[in-house]
Amino acid sequence: MKINQLLVMVLTVLLMAISGSVIASENIDKAVKACAACHGANGVSNNGQWPNLAGQKEQYLISQINAFRNGSRSDALMNASVQGLSDKQVAAIARYFSSLKREQNVPGDLALEGLNVRARCVSCHGMNGRTVNTEWPNLAGQKYEYVKKQLMDFKSGARKSPIMEVIANELNDEQIAAVADHYSKL
Repeated sequence: MKINQLLVMVLTVLLMAISGSVIASENIDKAVKACAACHGANGVSNNGQWPNLAGQKEQYLISQINAFRNGSRSDALMNASVQGLSDKQVAAIARYFSSLKREQNVPGDLALEGLNVRARCVSCHGMNGRTVNTEWPNLAGQKYEYVKKQLMDFKSGARKSPIMEVIANELNDEQIAAVADHYSKL
């Protein structure tokens, strides 16, 4: 068994135990702290595979948590972590993380290739990676590995969205990497 798989299993068990006590008490603070274990108390993840949540759209966070809750979006760790959360807890978690401001401290120059490729992304995710629609995610400053994986999942059909599947399938792997690099540095 690979170390990453073992880590996911351990974290899943830990989060299930934490979320079990959270659900029983309906304690919002504990629910937020359980999420912060992976996504950071300040909403900035310390793992490239896990998204930053600071400043993300509240309604988008609610819809994504609900997608994990109902199984329409799949991730072993997230599916296990959100099972049993109440609607009140989901709303509080989304409100907390969306209220956080993310510090802009990303090294490096913007990837010019990504800047050019991202023209397909601008109509929904905005010129600077900040969307005006509450249902779409902000991409500015998001983790490179996370954005790349999500685009690859849309391309393969592992993650569903009629719009994103079409867009991701128009991009080759190098363009996906360039877009992820660009948005991670905004």
